[in-house]
Amino acid sequence: DKEVARWAADTEEARGLWLAYLVLAGAERPEPGLLCKCMQPLLQRGPSEERGKGLGALADVLKQAVEAGEAGPVSAALHDSGLLADVIGCLAAAPGQEHAARIIFYVGGNAACQGRLHEAGAVAQLLDLHTTPDDQLQTWCVAALRPLVANHGAATAQCLEADGIFVLSSLLAS
Repeated sequence: DKEVARWAADTEEARGLWLAYLVLAGAERPEPGLLCKCMQPLLQRGPSEERGKGLGALADVLKQAVEAGEAGPVSAALHDSGLLADVIGCLAAAPGQEHAARIIFYVGGNAACQGRLHEAGAVAQLLDLHTTPDDQLQTWCVAALRPLVANHGAATAQCLEADGIFVLSSLLAS
């Protein structure tokens, strides 16, 4: 019944946003596909504290999945939902840039996600942030570049052209 489906909000975007706020408030996280669907409206809004928290929640989910050896379903959901493009867009402005870089680091080893990250210009955006005065953001940007540069000649060349020798040196040292 469509009337029953209208709980909490009138539009799909408003329902997703409502669910995102529940997750941020500490509700049990839904399965990866639904989590991505509910976070999408939050990440598509302009920079805000809530968007930063949403990125942090996604980064934490990915960290837990990686540590449990179960990153595949979450990475696939990020890719398939289109949320990965929104995450890349979040690199453009604070708050949440560090969390966006963490997300890219965690999914960067997934082949499908790597392709989407390269297509969306993640390497250039991460390179733009690697000289930020924020040490944590700088660290996560360099870490996020690692899986994107490994065995990818064009990305390595892009690093060199952007005076990213420091980045490449950092990657070699890690």
